[in-house]
Amino acid sequence: MNRNNLRDQLVAPDAEAGAGKLMCIPVRMQCSGSMKQIFDFFRAVEGLERIIRIEQVQFKNTAELTGAVSMHAVANVYYQAQSRDK
Repeated sequence: MNRNNLRDQLVAPDAEAGAGKLMCIPVRMQCSGSMKQIFDFFRAVEGLERIIRIEQVQFKNTAELTGAVSMHAVANVYYQAQSRDK
């Protein structure tokens, strides 16, 4: 979000859950900026090494006529738990 100069940032992870070795962290995200900035943010998320599934996305025009949009999203970040047996 910082790289794309997005404003009003919030990233709120929830409690991790999982079964066996596959773990999941639900994450709520929000920010505001131009559609191009938000699109570039999602492109960067797409390029991360973790598997991330976007569950929900909502866009809203801001009250001002600045061309800014607010974005609210819910995503799941998946990863493989490390084995404790060595």
